[in-house]
Amino acid sequence: MKAYSTFKLLDVSHMLNELAPEQHFLLQDFLPMVPIAAITGQGGVGKSFVIMKLCCAVAGCDEFLGMKVSSPGTVMYISAEEEGEELHRRFDSIVKKSSQSYDYSGLRSHFKPIELKAGNCSLFYDTEHGIRVTQTYEDLLSYAKTLTDLRLIVIDTYSAISDFDENNRTSTTKALEKLRVFHTETGAMVMLIHHNNKQSSNSKNAPRGSSAFVNSLRWVATLSEHASYYSLSVIKSNYSKESSIQLFPDPLTGCLVRGESIMKEKEGGEINEVSRIVDVFREIQAANGSVNFTNLKNEASLAKSLKMTESRFKELFKMMEFKKVFSRGEKSKLIFDQKAYSQEYSAHKENNSQGSYEEI
Repeated sequence: MKAYSTFKLLDVSHMLNELAPEQHFLLQDFLPMVPIAAITGQGGVGKSFVIMKLCCAVAGCDEFLGMKVSSPGTVMYISAEEEGEELHRRFDSIVKKSSQSYDYSGLRSHFKPIELKAGNCSLFYDTEHGIRVTQTYEDLLSYAKTLTDLRLIVIDTYSAISDFDENNRTSTTKALEKLRVFHTETGAMVMLIHHNNKQSSNSKNAPRGSSAFVNSLRWVATLSEHASYYSLSVIKSNYSKESSIQLFPDPLTGCLVRGESIMKEKEGGEINEVSRIVDVFREIQAANGSVNFTNLKNEASLAKSLKMTESRFKELFKMMEFKKVFSRGEKSKLIFDQKAYSQEYSAHKENNSQGSYEEI
């Protein structure tokens, strides 16, 4: 049968006789191995930090934000915005200052951070004949093809490597087709870090530029900052469920981590701190009959009585709200859930079966 250069005819007999291959994941049941994916968000929200943490997990760990790394291997992190010194500082916070264990040998062999030289950040440019690739594109593709077990290629940021009008649908589509070549040639997933449109009110259209950006990808997540936490929310996924993860800044490193990760890292001391908060709130209840959210305005005084900083008190209280230890009742009265308290803080697991609710 004649072979065609532009398409591949699939063998139906093979499809009838063989089981369909399983969907492969980079992060089990969360991030499938797709040709191109993206994480978006407003400037300064922490996208680059989170994705560098993902890179370190794929190259030298088996866990990312509490999720199993299903396809460990080599990672290219291509920075078109930050210099090497800043990448070093971020790497230091993620790997050296974190209590999470990383395989240094794996990182040395499989983590490939790349700083693009000034004036050479563009991978594409627009011409009257369409999108063309640069020497930087050719060099990166050539290097990627030399790497073994390449799983992930991160580009930070999409805007910095794109020398064309992001609002142009045709140019956007063609540029993403060029990036797909990295996947075709290496088998790795390309992860783009991209900015959100500040004027957007619809999360599906949040990424800046043409709607072709989201339409052409198979997985897109957005990182957002809220009043008391951050969220990493999947807004498009063709091969896994859309979901959202709540994250909090680790007070030791500044990195975003899942709430339970903070608890595990400092469990012993934190249990004592949480116990003190519960005890003080009960003392307030005994004196005043109840604890009202509006009565918590003097957080500095409360923190002083708890012998902790005000920021530490706020951090712990937000965490306890997130874990449903405290909730708001009628007229903003504080509701304490003994069962949640027992489940979340191991020192009290002996009360795990009681499950009582108490207004304090």
